This record gives sequence, C-alpha cells and structure tokens, in this order.
Amino acid sequence: RGVAIDSADRVYVADSEHNRVVEYDSPLTTDKISDQELKPLNFPIDLAFDAANRLYVSDLNSHRVVVYADPRNSAA
Repeated sequence: RGVAIDSADRVYVADSEHNRVVEYDSPLTTDKISDQELKPLNFPIDLAFDAANRLYVSDLNSHRVVVYADPRNSAA
C-alpha cells in the first residue's frame, strides 16, 4: 500500500507525513517530488495506475481520490 509502479518502471511512493507523492526513476538513484505544482494533498495513503498510466492517489484527510493524467508533468 502506498507504492505504485508506472509503465516505465518509475516507482511512486505516498509520503503521507509530508503530504506528497515522491517519484523515483529507474534505477533508484535519484528522486524528485512529483506533486510540487499539484493541488495540496492531505495525507496520501495509497496509489494505483490504470491501463492508460493515470495515477490515482487516495488522499485520506481530504476524503477524495485525486487523478493525475500525467504525473510526470504534475497535471491533475
């Protein structure tokens, strides 16, 4: 729970304590915050990708699921 891998093998981790999603490129040598330009998250707890490579984030304290059509470009 809280970890998802996209079609390019990039790893996304829900960082609940810092209210963000962190993306790790493959190989796991660098990291970047993938939600800098996004609506603020409030305790993201789970992540999933669909067949179209959209990222779904379960945002617990906001009682919502946020969908990012292209998480690499931080566009919700």
